[in-house]
Amino acid sequence: MQPIRGNPLYAELWRPAYHYTAKNSWLNDPNGLVYFKGTYHIYYQTNPGKNYRGAEHWGHAVSEDLVHFTEHEPVLSPDESGNIWSGTAYADEENRSGLFNGVPGGGIIAAYSTHRQQIGLAYSVDGFRYEKIGIVIANTDIDHFRDPKFFFDALSGKWTMVIAGGKVRFYQSLDLRNWECVSENEIYTECPDFFPLPVEGTDTVKWVLTCAGRYCYVGSWDGRNYTVESDQIPLNFGPEAYAGITFQNDKLGRVLMLSWLNSWDSTQPADGIWCSALSLVSQLKLRRFGSTYRIMQQPAREYDALRRKPLIDEQNLAVERDNPLGDVCSQTYILEMDVDLSQNKDFELNVCEGTQERVSLKYEAESRTLIFDRSKNVLGIPSLHVNSPVHRIALDERYIHDDVLKLLLYVDTACYELYACDGAYLFTGRIQPLPFSRGASIRAEEGLRIRRLCVTPMENIHFPKDATINSALMQESPITTVITDRDGVFRYVSDFRGEDDFTVGSLDPVVAVAEKVPCGIRVRGITPGVTQVRIATAGSELLLPVKVLEKDNFASQLNSFSMINATLEKTYQGYDMVCGGGDGFALSSVYATEFSYAAELTLVKNVGTAALLFRVQNLRNFYCLSADVLSGSIRLWMKDRGVIRDLYSVGYDLVDSGTYHFRVEARQDTFEVFVNGERLFCVVDTAHRGGLLGLHLFNGEACFNNITYSVPENRSVELAFSSFRTVVGNVARTPEGWFLHCEHGDGFAIADVPLRDFTYSADILLTKNTPGCALVFRRVDAGNFYCATVDVVAQTVKLWKKVGNSVFVVREVPAKVTPDMAHCLKVKACGSAIQVWFSDELKIDMTDTSHMEGTLGLNVFCGSAYFQRVHYCVLQTDCRNNEEKQVGRDSLGSQG
Repeated sequence: MQPIRGNPLYAELWRPAYHYTAKNSWLNDPNGLVYFKGTYHIYYQTNPGKNYRGAEHWGHAVSEDLVHFTEHEPVLSPDESGNIWSGTAYADEENRSGLFNGVPGGGIIAAYSTHRQQIGLAYSVDGFRYEKIGIVIANTDIDHFRDPKFFFDALSGKWTMVIAGGKVRFYQSLDLRNWECVSENEIYTECPDFFPLPVEGTDTVKWVLTCAGRYCYVGSWDGRNYTVESDQIPLNFGPEAYAGITFQNDKLGRVLMLSWLNSWDSTQPADGIWCSALSLVSQLKLRRFGSTYRIMQQPAREYDALRRKPLIDEQNLAVERDNPLGDVCSQTYILEMDVDLSQNKDFELNVCEGTQERVSLKYEAESRTLIFDRSKNVLGIPSLHVNSPVHRIALDERYIHDDVLKLLLYVDTACYELYACDGAYLFTGRIQPLPFSRGASIRAEEGLRIRRLCVTPMENIHFPKDATINSALMQESPITTVITDRDGVFRYVSDFRGEDDFTVGSLDPVVAVAEKVPCGIRVRGITPGVTQVRIATAGSELLLPVKVLEKDNFASQLNSFSMINATLEKTYQGYDMVCGGGDGFALSSVYATEFSYAAELTLVKNVGTAALLFRVQNLRNFYCLSADVLSGSIRLWMKDRGVIRDLYSVGYDLVDSGTYHFRVEARQDTFEVFVNGERLFCVVDTAHRGGLLGLHLFNGEACFNNITYSVPENRSVELAFSSFRTVVGNVARTPEGWFLHCEHGDGFAIADVPLRDFTYSADILLTKNTPGCALVFRRVDAGNFYCATVDVVAQTVKLWKKVGNSVFVVREVPAKVTPDMAHCLKVKACGSAIQVWFSDELKIDMTDTSHMEGTLGLNVFCGSAYFQRVHYCVLQTDCRNNEEKQVGRDSLGSQG
């Protein structure tokens, strides 16, 4: 089967060039990875045709070389047992199952879980069409029971399945239908994997149990019980690598792991019609260092086929004043650097570097620590700025040989993966640099010696090697610049090879000049006016409008946005917003109830509607004032619990490139709408009382400028987050209390107050259709904390925790939780004793010792909540005698 050739879907701005992405849909956990009859099959979680999580299927793609993949229709779809969740696939080449009688070479058996925490099986003779056997383990009493790893075990002579979600359990069967739990292990995880791996240089084989691809254990397997013989061994230090599992039956006998290149701790904004990628395939080897083990990882050798001619290949290089990476201008390459550490010098390696941003890898010699810093990735994915933008890894001397630090860095359009110290450390992360941030640099103390420095561009797996530039593969938005900008404006021309097979020129050099530069063109303004730039190839021509301004016209009171299914770039005449398909949202951190909100909207290109958003509680509950090009009207509409309702519309002459001044005045339940200074209409509606301000775009490109808002003096919006910092989502202090919003997954706001023994309370109010919210306490980091949660869907109060990024429900009890009604939630932590009150009733009283100290915070899941009268009280306690006294009291933003 041939890889996709030149599909324009894969020319989107941040589509990875050599990491796998689904053509036009959401992607998360890899489910079944198997080599069968000359083909690698990968199955994965997907929501077909949608760039967000939803009705989970098993997506499917195949490859003959582990690099170029062809996507096919999903193989497993939801049924009466529920959505199809994660699992694994096994090549039954010897027909041990009896399912493939008369079929040469056997077939594939897939084990999957459902969202009801049950386990099912299916089988296929070719890997493309599956027949479901159905549910074989009808679990009814275990809350977290999923993600089966399935294989035939030669030691026991039985089919064996490792199931987790919570505690790891081993099941076995002789006939695939009747399963028995033969052992349990006190390891808690999701997405387990279990496989034998030889110890390098010995005849010893150990069994490795991996935990969501984040860490693993080494031990022994007797065909029934697993005995752990190691400490927890990290597999990936990066923030966006999860659910890693291995291929079964690799043709070369290797153990190869593939992970979801994302995480639930980060938001997953769609960068176009796709969302999320899979990591590189890494080969795992087990090495012993004294009394400890280490998993060493290297990218599969098949990626070498994508290497082009090295751009830089230097030996024994001393870093002086010149930048040794000055010739790098690319988004997709491999950087290999062996650094001499004997001189004990600090250095900083920067990639995706432009005039405004960079992604940095720093080395601190004194502490021998690597520091990953993406806080200067200025456009980026909003959650990446606040969700641990800086990561530190202390290097172990055992993995550094001959005082040389070996770094192997794979840089792709939207991600990077670092293999350090011969693969003892793997770091995977997402990025979203501006298209012209394609440089690289090394900054170091004078005299830093580099034993080897090599930069090798990589081919794009979606396009043939002889691909040429065409207009569809270029950033086509109009160019605006100012005469005082000496650097002008860069436009990325995507030929996927880096060859100069196009020409460029200005139709009026008096207004602007255009020139070819590495990887694109640059346009400089000479005098105010308008002209066009012509970009031509052998087979096509593109004219880009150019406007030269006398001064910078940008103005906005809103300067921080979270993006969903759109991009937002600050330009000389406003925020340039682009949406590749469907609805795009830009949500500010400003919460308002009564206000005046205004902006100038310019309809740049192919716009369906461009709009002001207000009183946004979540993407199912908001108001929207739109310039509706499709219907030729100014339209005020809303969503209430996901249902669209038109409030009012008037016909209006909307033209391409037209600019319109919008203003909405919100007073209690009344909305007055003004366009170009004319009062068009007034509407009364009572659905949503307050929410965030934002921007909206349905398809195309629009520019928003002169964005202003104001609120009455007695209803002022607090913008200084003195008590909470956002980790995921948006937090704002409002007259109704602290407002926390997160559209997908868990949102967190953290107060940096480390406490051991305390009481912590708040009045909580969940907005419509928000499943739950919580008080966070004893938070050590993003992977270790407690949450006291009220769950509207389950009508419960529960205490849950994260330990090493694994989630465990400690206790859950019934409680009547009503949305849009304030409930008092209180936590008391005293040593190992934890109590949770709900509406002044003690609901949970127990002991737990996972975390004994940490910070406080707030949490919301898939929606919005208010937190009123947020208080904590420090306790000085003798827990043995259960005596306590208050020694201090503070407030995290009491709302009175």
